[in-house]
Amino acid sequence: MNCFNYRLIGLCLFSLSLLACHSQPQTAQGNSLNRAEMLCPSTPNCVSSDAAREDADHWTPPLELAMPADQAWPLIVAELESMPRTQIISRTQNEVHAEVKSAMFGFVDDVVLSLDGNQLMLYSASRLGYSDLGVNRRRVNLLAEQLQQKSIVR
Repeated sequence: MNCFNYRLIGLCLFSLSLLACHSQPQTAQGNSLNRAEMLCPSTPNCVSSDAAREDADHWTPPLELAMPADQAWPLIVAELESMPRTQIISRTQNEVHAEVKSAMFGFVDDVVLSLDGNQLMLYSASRLGYSDLGVNRRRVNLLAEQLQQKSIVR
């Protein structure tokens, strides 16, 4: 590679890092997301249990609890909190909102888990960009696997 290519790559990486540092919470307070904000846009960087089942790009099935909700909830929150680069932003008796930062550039994704009766509803979405290269779906699938292995969900 010649010197120009290295400079161009460096400039692109620098620009992406500035963009990552500039990402802002979706809500003014950064606390919790309302149901309207938890509906996925048309871009392929979001998965949600609230999406239509026919929307294969965005829908992810809710998880059925394998124990009473009051016993499962603290275990679910602890499992989410143990995921790399994850920070809990807000938590109630039946909803938790976390921010997850990407390892390289610090891009922020929002993860919201909520209890709806005996079901755990899942939402994971990138704040910026068009595609997440499947990161949000993999995150939700990994969380589901971990909760199933610990017999918290079926």
